[in-house]
Amino acid sequence: MKKPEKTLLKFAVIGTLIVFAMAAVSYLFFREPEAPSTDLPEVQESATQPVVADDATAFVIDAEQSEVRFTLGELLGGEPTTVIGDSDNLSGTVYFSIDAPQDAEIGEIVINARDLETTNSFRNRAIHNQILQTDNYEYIRFAPTAISGLPDSVAVGDTVELAITGDLTIKETTREVTFSGQVTVVSETQLDGHAETMVAYADYGIFIPNAPRVADVDEEVLLEIDFVALAE
Repeated sequence: MKKPEKTLLKFAVIGTLIVFAMAAVSYLFFREPEAPSTDLPEVQESATQPVVADDATAFVIDAEQSEVRFTLGELLGGEPTTVIGDSDNLSGTVYFSIDAPQDAEIGEIVINARDLETTNSFRNRAIHNQILQTDNYEYIRFAPTAISGLPDSVAVGDTVELAITGDLTIKETTREVTFSGQVTVVSETQLDGHAETMVAYADYGIFIPNAPRVADVDEEVLLEIDFVALAE
């Protein structure tokens, strides 16, 4: 027969391990994520950067009037739920001339992932600490490589339907995606635009951790950007 003190010691060890495991899980999910950097980084020079025409005007995205979003569905407590996360912490530049719209180019778009927020604080911590690991991967980048649908002529007030192909980098993975959208020439000094695409987040090494009451999370996520770009 086992001695009572050995049995008690065994249960004590198991209990201690359980406590440490629960503490580790709680830390990963509930710890305060790193705050966003004050400024977005400079756009990285790369082979995908646009060759800008001499007569093109640089239209810089106004973060205060712009937004990026992700949308996906899940079952929360058995109820179908649409999860939306958004941020206005982004930067980018559109190079455009009303006299030669077919030569328009788009520079790299940079998003600070630490500012992505949903309406649920627990979900936000899971996104930052576990899913996107924003302490280590603060920025999401999209480097356009091609634009299709550019017209030969355009006037103030026109809306142009576009497809924008480029390299999307999330965490350590870069994959080619194509956004569909439109750009409106509001004036000679303002462009408004919207673009969207669907991606499988597993393609970027992103996985949704198990969480109580959460099930059947969509395998694809809708990515969107609404922007206002102002002439420098």
